[in-house]
Amino acid sequence: MHVVGPAGAGKSALLARLREEAPRRVGLGRGPGPGGALRLGWLRTVLHQLGHPADQVLDAAMGERRCLHPAELDMLAGELRDCVIAVDDAEHLDADSVSELRWLRERGPRVVVSYRYPSAIADRPLHALDVDLVLRLDPLDERDLPVDALTASGGIPALVRPGAGDPALAEAVAMHLARQRTRWMSPAAWEILRLTAALGPLRVEQLATTGGLDLAEVLAAVDGLVHAHLLVEGTAGSVRHRSELVRSAVAAQITDAHGHHLRDRLASA
Repeated sequence: MHVVGPAGAGKSALLARLREEAPRRVGLGRGPGPGGALRLGWLRTVLHQLGHPADQVLDAAMGERRCLHPAELDMLAGELRDCVIAVDDAEHLDADSVSELRWLRERGPRVVVSYRYPSAIADRPLHALDVDLVLRLDPLDERDLPVDALTASGGIPALVRPGAGDPALAEAVAMHLARQRTRWMSPAAWEILRLTAALGPLRVEQLATTGGLDLAEVLAAVDGLVHAHLLVEGTAGSVRHRSELVRSAVAAQITDAHGHHLRDRLASA
């Protein structure tokens, strides 16, 4: 299973909950980043959690900067039969780690990996890992949260707890999350977040005119922002911020003078 969703969607929490429910069957590691001598840290963590440490084997492979040999993998697969190997932030796994995961998966343990977007692994080794199911995490809704918490957070799990605490901290978390979720997008996406924060719900042609943007660029950016659960579609083709916390954090970056200028441009448009 591949678990996907933008930053703050609850992927790490879901995998942690899976381990809490079955601690003797689920081992949870984390993608190692660029790899190198410590690239098998994710597997070491999984093996220790499942009660099958193989430090000597892993130390030898990491010390020699090599992948695990077939005999070593077969030994591990036999010990992990009927277990689940979960890897968070798995887009950072290198080609050797993905090959080892495939070998293990074909010989016993199930595999669950998480990453932000399918596009994030399109040119990375994880793309070669066979998948039976891709689970995309959607925002929480009225079944999960009271109205005030849903309005503030927009159903984004990472904003639920900060939204109930210190306003300055909540705004800082919301801004960080918005930056993370737009990092892969074009500059037009951030400008659209600013325009909708300052002016409220806007149609795509209003966004293009007010922001001095190309309509095709606006449409592509709006698709990305809705997909990232930062904007939500409204009536008559308009879009608005999903989360009041994010809207407020972005709006705080816009001066009164700039906001007045934007309102004048919108009115003249």
